[in-house]
Amino acid sequence: PEVSVEIGPEGGVVEAPDGAKVIIPSGALTDRVTITIERVFDAPPVQEGKDIKLVGVPHRFGPEDLVFRKPVTIVFPYTDFDLDRDQDGIKDIPEESLTVFYHDGFEWLKVGDVSVNADSNRVRFLVNHFTLFDLGVDEREISFSEFRSYFTRNPMRLGEGTSLVFFAPEEGRITVRIYDLYGDLVAVLVKDMEVEKGEHTLKWDGRTQFGRFLGSGIYIYRIDYEHGQQVEVYRGTLGVIK
Repeated sequence: PEVSVEIGPEGGVVEAPDGAKVIIPSGALTDRVTITIERVFDAPPVQEGKDIKLVGVPHRFGPEDLVFRKPVTIVFPYTDFDLDRDQDGIKDIPEESLTVFYHDGFEWLKVGDVSVNADSNRVRFLVNHFTLFDLGVDEREISFSEFRSYFTRNPMRLGEGTSLVFFAPEEGRITVRIYDLYGDLVAVLVKDMEVEKGEHTLKWDGRTQFGRFLGSGIYIYRIDYEHGQQVEVYRGTLGVIK
């Protein structure tokens, strides 16, 4: 664990270097217990069919078999990058939609009410036991009203590929093209693909229409989003490095 502190019936605070912490009130414990916090980089994935998107790095609070006599407060940190993956100044995840999920050994489930402090980039919530927690959003409740998109790897390293993640505020059709700086078309990721409202992911291996890998440099991507009687066009840059 990244932090390990012994806490007794008098209560106390245990805080990890990244700001994750637990506040244990007096009387929550009957004996002295070693409280641990650690980041988990190989957490279980979200089960198929769940409208959950996890954000940031999960944290395991322990011991996991511990049940408190009183609720304890967990404070979970997040960064601006967690909300704006393409760093274009527009949040890809609305801050007010953040919530917390815990893993019960089988699946990710939502905890109860949470409090989001946008000034300090912290989320607070109450629990009576420890387990694996992570921030995320329930996409059924997400409050986007506009199209949003970003590439998961930008710049993209040759041979590693990347994914275009986008949120469509309503059903429609989408076309994604990649151009070089001379305006020449080099790749078409999808053409007139039907999409439903919600978040979607398009994987791309970085190859051109002719099966060759792109050379290193800056490229322009264009997204045509057709819905109803209108077509919206979004452009951005994608870097490719060796």
